[in-house]
Parts: sequence; structure tokens; C-alpha cells
Amino acid sequence: MKAMKAIRFLGRQLRDVPLWVALSVIFSLISQANHDEASPRSPFDILEALLFLLMITGIWAARRFGFASRIAMSRRAAAAAYIVLSWTAAMIYELTLTQNGEGIGGMHPDTTASFLLAQGIYLPAAVTSLMVIRWFRLSFRDVFFFAAGFSLAEGLIFTGVLLATILSPLVVLSPLTFAYYAFVYGCFFAMPLLVIDERLLWGAPWYRRKIATWQLVIGGFLIGVVLSVLWGLVLGPLIAALFDLPPNHP
Repeated sequence: MKAMKAIRFLGRQLRDVPLWVALSVIFSLISQANHDEASPRSPFDILEALLFLLMITGIWAARRFGFASRIAMSRRAAAAAYIVLSWTAAMIYELTLTQNGEGIGGMHPDTTASFLLAQGIYLPAAVTSLMVIRWFRLSFRDVFFFAAGFSLAEGLIFTGVLLATILSPLVVLSPLTFAYYAFVYGCFFAMPLLVIDERLLWGAPWYRRKIATWQLVIGGFLIGVVLSVLWGLVLGPLIAALFDLPPNHP
């Protein structure tokens, strides 16, 4: 009986967004403290802290004042605002990345090329997230864990940062690493709901069962894999061909 109570208590804690926020901040602080000065760094890396601070402040304000429900807008305007805000958060984060310390962005050593290539993943991701919110009538918390699952596609497969941590002597940091990427993608997908009433994005309730957190994570992961493969095989090469981008050699 005590074991079951402990499991339920742990489950409730793991479904608490502020816990993941706290873990991600701890990871970010550890990373900053142990950053190798010889490693390339974006001149705009401070924007990561500002983006995180904006998310944390928004969570506090939403809980304290219910800020999103006070912004009057039409359903169509809310949908457009969601895509714009999601894309903006992603682009702000991209400014904090660099492959060589000269170009800005994590997609390509050249700044312009990286920015263009990023559109092939972040715009489809924002639109897809909006569709998922509409179809399943998701809340801010739901979208955060959907974003956490989406981040696993990058952390385990495409960049492999989380997988490398799991397989390294630093495996103890893997929960913090996962929390960090969950928070980053939470900024992309969930943070817009801090200023947009999520109910304005909901469609007809065709799915009536409550979606479990694990289903949101797995669903986000699968969608992340599909969109990343689409970017890698179709959209990325198409953008590179249309704009005659230089080869991507980090």
C-alpha cells in the first residue's frame, strides 16, 4: 500500500510543470558553469536565459492572474497568434546556437542558410502543434508534455545529445538533460498559451477520453520523428536547392 502511494505521489510530481522547469534551470546553470571556453558560443547566447525567464514569469503570471483568459481575440486571430509566437520563440532560441562561433543558428555554419533551413522544421512544427491542440483540446500542461515528447526525437535520435549522455559516465545527468530539452520545446509549443486562451484554439470534441501524460509524450515523440524525417529528406534539401545554399559542413 505504501509503495502504491509512493508511486502515485511520484507520478503527480512528474506531471508538475514547475518541477521540470526547476530541473532545466539546474541543468542550464551546470552547463554554463562547465562551459569549455574553447567551444564555439553564439554572441546571442544570453537570449536563452531571457527566453527561459519569460516562460517562468509567464507561468507565474498565468497562475496568479489568469492572464491568458483576459486577452480578447477571435478564434482565427488566436490561431495565427499561436503560430507566430511559437515560431518567434523557436527563432529566438536558434539565435543562441552556433556551429562554428561565426555563423548564428544550429542548422548550418552560415547564418542565412541556418535561418532558412530552420523554417523547414519550426513552421511545420508550430502548425502541427496547433492542430494537435485543436483536435485533442489540450491545456498548457498537456502541450508542455507533448513538447517534452517532441524533444526526445532530437535528444535521442537526430542530435543524439540525450542518448550520448545516457551512454556516458554522466548518465546521472540524463534526467536534467531531458528536462532541459523538454523546457526548450515547451517554450516553443506551450509558452504561447500563457497569453492565448487555449480554449480559443479548441475544435469540436471528437476525442472524449482524457489523454494521459505518457500518451502525450509518446505522441509528441512520434510527431517529432515524422517532422524531423520530413525535414531531413524533403524540406531541408528543397530549401537548400531553392536558395542554392552552400554545403552543410559544421
